[in-house]
Amino acid sequence: MKNAMPAGRQEKLIVIQHIILFIILSFFIFNQGGAGELRIVSTAPNITEMLFEIGAGNMLVGVSTYCNFPKEAKNKEKIGTFSKANMEKIISLKPDIVFTTGLEQGAISEQLKELGITNIVVYPKTPDELFNEIIRISEMLGVSGRGKELVDNLKKELFRIKETIPKGRKYKVLIELWDDPLIVAGKDSFVGELIKLAGAENVAFDTDRPYSKFSPELVIERNPDCIILGHSSNNGILNLLKRTGWSNITAIKTKKVYDDINPDLILRPGPRFVIGVKEICKRLYGK
Repeated sequence: MKNAMPAGRQEKLIVIQHIILFIILSFFIFNQGGAGELRIVSTAPNITEMLFEIGAGNMLVGVSTYCNFPKEAKNKEKIGTFSKANMEKIISLKPDIVFTTGLEQGAISEQLKELGITNIVVYPKTPDELFNEIIRISEMLGVSGRGKELVDNLKKELFRIKETIPKGRKYKVLIELWDDPLIVAGKDSFVGELIKLAGAENVAFDTDRPYSKFSPELVIERNPDCIILGHSSNNGILNLLKRTGWSNITAIKTKKVYDDINPDLILRPGPRFVIGVKEICKRLYGK
């Protein structure tokens, strides 16, 4: 078995890859008369939102069927679902770059590599990583001013939110992503970071994976003050109330169980995550 590559060397390789991509994109921009001439495909909704926010929406020639925001994204050519891209369709669009994300899109990246299509993976796991990606991509696409402005505005809004959070006791929060089996936002997840930004604690702080199955009995033991449903399961709250032993959970006794937050605001690691933090704060503090 081959030895794992040292962390320092991995970081150097990543930097080199970014430099090479920057050179390639600079070549496209220089030879095609401006950034607006680039042809881009985005396979993930959060990336599509980011591209529109930095003024690169006009470069998009294709998006996934899940890319529903902003409304202009709905008018773009569709290249497949989030987890299954139509490679023939992507090839027909003649993209200069295809942006993908992590998780199950790893297979899409492998296919693009085999086809010789330039692929940039964007998979931020924290808000700070998202800010770095916005800056990186905006610089690559020749819209660095818009990227910096967006990041500055998002950071200012987060600071304003922080100023409104009451001092003292931290609420314990559970964000449920699916009900059967119970899947939650756990340790090292982007959604878990939103809970922290809202001044609260994630009851699923010690999961093995960022998005993981979780024991219903452990939820009872850790007794969350607030439960937020990040899925659209039918009768989500009613089904939750019927779970064995959950009637004594503080969130249920105090009626702090919510299914009225648009899941896209808290599940997508994109520019609208700040709105998601605001919505969590409203449920916790009433403002």
